[in-house]
Amino acid sequence: TAAIFSVIEHVLLRPLPYAAAERVMDVNEFANGKPVAVSPPNFMDWRAGNRTFSSLAMYRGGTLTLSGGTEPERIEAIYAEPEAFEVLAARPVAGRVFTREDARPGAERVTDEMFIAAAAGVAEQITEQDLGNGLIYPPISAIHDTEIHAASRVAEMIFAKGLATVERPQGDLQDYIVSQAYVPKYRSLV
Repeated sequence: TAAIFSVIEHVLLRPLPYAAAERVMDVNEFANGKPVAVSPPNFMDWRAGNRTFSSLAMYRGGTLTLSGGTEPERIEAIYAEPEAFEVLAARPVAGRVFTREDARPGAERVTDEMFIAAAAGVAEQITEQDLGNGLIYPPISAIHDTEIHAASRVAEMIFAKGLATVERPQGDLQDYIVSQAYVPKYRSLV
């Protein structure tokens, strides 16, 4: 009975952690009487013809591998459109809400020129001492600085080629990237 009460409490009695949770709906397509994921073209048609909902957002669940610690870890993830935050009236705990511009077609595209700029940025971080120690990449202890430098090189190329969809930030581009970069803070377990 404790297990049954726990399910009832979490599903029926405890509200969802969203403002106006009673107005949030999950809409699906059905095949053979079972819910299936909505195809992106169908969803775009739904959005274009919507006269009922205040906003619509497409999402799907999945798993990712989180690495960077001692062992990779499988985590649950949600892939969502920027409108998902609006639909749920939610704000991120840290950082910013991603925008429609972030999700535009082609925004995720990495060109060969970008890849080459990033590779050059990594290569520039290799010291003579690293080479003397037999390393062909910067040491792991320099990974954060290497990532920032490579990102700066890519950003410089994007702005120089006119590929950016935003204005170049004022001041030093690398300083700007440092100010925007996520820096993980892990507590020591030893």
